Amino acid sequence: MTPRHGHEAGSSIMCGVTEALPHFVRIYTRPWCSYCVAAMRLFDSVAVAYEEIHLDQHPGLRERLAERTDGWRTVPMIFIGERFIGGYTDAIELHRRDQLLPLIRDATAVVGSAKS
Repeated sequence: MTPRHGHEAGSSIMCGVTEALPHFVRIYTRPWCSYCVAAMRLFDSVAVAYEEIHLDQHPGLRERLAERTDGWRTVPMIFIGERFIGGYTDAIELHRRDQLLPLIRDATAVVGSAKS
């Protein structure tokens, strides 16, 4: 599992979103996946830190994730907290509708209040 880009854990990020947990966004990837690269660039462009998890380094993880995502098997698989949002096209559509950062903000607020 590789921490990637954006800000360091615990720092403020764009639009008043604050990371409640280190690498609150997780992107499950495979090598040579152009959609995975595009997803990571999207999160970089909005200054949101994420953790990249290489599925090829974790045997059986893809199958366990498929069970949690109603059979989703393609990559990237993007999670905000425990919520699966889909792949790159889903994330970019959320961003285009100005819903991606509020989704992250709302999810971190819930986690932050649970820790209090």
